[in-house]
Amino acid sequence: MILGFFGDNTSWLNRTILILIALSFVMGFGYFGVINLTNTGVSTGTAAEVNGEKIPLVQFYNVRENLYDQFGEGLQNIPPEAMQFFNVRALQQLVEAKLLAQKAQQLGFTVSDDELSESIRTNPSFQQDGKFIGLDNYRNLIRQALNMSVGDFEKGYKEELLVQKVVELINNSAKITDDELFNLYKVENENINLYYISFEPGEFGDSAEISDGEISEYYDKNKDKFLTDEERRIDYIKVNQADFEKNIPISDDEVDSYYSSYGDEFKDEEGNVKQLADVKDEIVGNLRKKRVGSIYDNFVNTVTRSDSIDPLDKLVAENTLSPATSSEFFTAKQETEVFPIELRNKAFTINANEVSAYNYRGDLWVFEVKEIKEQSQKSLDDAKEDIISTLKNAKGSEAAKIAADESLKKLLGNNSTSFRNLSKSFNLDVKESGLFTRAKAPAELNVEDLKLDAFLLSKSSPTAKKIYKSGDSFYIISLKERKDVSKEQFDREKDTIMNQQLSRQRGELLSAWIDTIRNESEIVPNPNLISSNN
Repeated sequence: MILGFFGDNTSWLNRTILILIALSFVMGFGYFGVINLTNTGVSTGTAAEVNGEKIPLVQFYNVRENLYDQFGEGLQNIPPEAMQFFNVRALQQLVEAKLLAQKAQQLGFTVSDDELSESIRTNPSFQQDGKFIGLDNYRNLIRQALNMSVGDFEKGYKEELLVQKVVELINNSAKITDDELFNLYKVENENINLYYISFEPGEFGDSAEISDGEISEYYDKNKDKFLTDEERRIDYIKVNQADFEKNIPISDDEVDSYYSSYGDEFKDEEGNVKQLADVKDEIVGNLRKKRVGSIYDNFVNTVTRSDSIDPLDKLVAENTLSPATSSEFFTAKQETEVFPIELRNKAFTINANEVSAYNYRGDLWVFEVKEIKEQSQKSLDDAKEDIISTLKNAKGSEAAKIAADESLKKLLGNNSTSFRNLSKSFNLDVKESGLFTRAKAPAELNVEDLKLDAFLLSKSSPTAKKIYKSGDSFYIISLKERKDVSKEQFDREKDTIMNQQLSRQRGELLSAWIDTIRNESEIVPNPNLISSNN
């Protein structure tokens, strides 16, 4: 199967597009939908082949125009970087529609001529003042506006009607009972408030004693963790048009010629033409401004698009620019205010003695990597501080867990029902989470097993019987209060919730259908349709 285009190469788009397509079909909008009657280009050829069936290229352009309209943008307003998304989505939508139409035929669905005729006559695209425009006008619109034969158009239209029948079948299979709906509502809206005690490694590790032997042993076993960062040093210049303007030579003959031709530009308040000597500097400035654009553009092209760039000192000399500045050594993560962070990052993508450039806020930064200090093994002394911190954290984490275990045993072994008072008697710092739902737990308690267990706690058994870990910290939790959902509120919102859940379920069912069909199919897209230039 040829599925590369709709697999790894567009994995970041696939799921989003499938859901969007699923929702569009569920809402009754197929791949023709409201027909776009503004296409003026002649499009021949094939957009894709699906299990041997060809999708005409004209359909691709029509669907893409519809997508532009859906997003409220005309072609002229869409940035080039977004065009690829629209191309992929249009082609994907056509392929998915073709797959579903083929599946409908396998399941025995058909579309009669009467059904087709009725659907076309009632389509708003073919009506004027609420009435069908007539067969002759209809056929002319198809041929002239869509650049399609009536036969090809109606074949595609039939496929959409087939797809709608499959979607209706899927829609009818989506079911949810009132009890299931209430349970979903409860899961999303039930609130609880917890008491919790946290045990932080830092509280126990700061006082931990770390021996020289432990430090040496850890260093010997983990030398690969203790490497110096690669460092680089660059020479750089920052230039703009003004840096080139001052170096453009202007002869006296050029000044005289300009003055003779445009003397009327240099009149005083009385309307008299000023003397050449009084306006010479202004004329020189005007002439330089006229020339600097092309000179600067040539320089930019040289340093940003050429495969072979001269050394920085040669570029400086040839263009009479200010001398380059030498930086200190810096790492790939080191903050710097001397030059943009983007330039720092780019400096780690080229080799020593290579020249590169970066445009930033109207200035062109040109730089050359002068020296590179490769990563090297840190000595024990250099790594000692990091090792001590690591070992203290490990000991602190172990001690925190032991303390949490012992504290939980004390709490569970006491018959008192007041978690807060009992905890304080053991000198434990009790905090309160505040009311939260499963979807919006506090950051420190946002751990799946903790949330799952927390909502199972009850008044008769309020304290969880295990310790939870979130990040580096350990937690003991106990139920303070539960705020159950209101059945009356649920009844008021039931219809809306039902529609939302059924719509979601239908979308998921359709998405699963499409995934299954695709995996069994051979799809060959036209590669020219997904190039950045299309």
